[in-house]
Amino acid sequence: MDGITNNKRKAIIATNNNMKFNEIKGLLTKFDCISLQELECKINEETIDSKESIQNRALQKAEMFSKYFNEICLADKAMLQIEKLNGWPGNVCDGCFDLIGDCLVDLTLELLGNYKKRNAIFTVATAIYYPNGKNIVIFTETLEGKITGEARGTNGLGFDKIFELSNNHYSRFNGKTLAELTNEEKKLVSPMRKAYKKVSDMANITLPYRYI
Repeated sequence: MDGITNNKRKAIIATNNNMKFNEIKGLLTKFDCISLQELECKINEETIDSKESIQNRALQKAEMFSKYFNEICLADKAMLQIEKLNGWPGNVCDGCFDLIGDCLVDLTLELLGNYKKRNAIFTVATAIYYPNGKNIVIFTETLEGKITGEARGTNGLGFDKIFELSNNHYSRFNGKTLAELTNEEKKLVSPMRKAYKKVSDMANITLPYRYI
């Protein structure tokens, strides 16, 4: 694998989810993005400690694939915390949402039942790891909202269909789920998109390890 293709830095996006990969690739226009599926990667994430912070889990994931392929790697970890459920699901779905995603969404709605207090926080940590192990940056973005009574929308992944925006700076989005927003609208509020947008803005990064 060459380090640079068409004057772009080659970077592995640590996901096997095609929809997610295409979403991220559309944001990282300064990188030549490659998915784990393209690389036919069979490495699993069982070695990542789910008890670590979301930032450290994203870093561990990026480091693991970067060292294996000797390429820049970008990885993220997401966490949904629901106030009424004492922060659940938190890390419960870490690394397995592609397999049990719909079931987990249904379970979330079932557990909340008819509770009126449905406040939630969605957090995404994105890590960039360079093969030299020195240039590392971690971005963290959060989004406040609440859980709907039913799934709504088709333009989204994971909990996007039941995460409704509230008290958002862009008031016109309040009352909509992430999955009900267009791609252009999601760029303004989605924590995953905002985190990867920061990555794109720092394509020529030479910074030391730090959190942002």
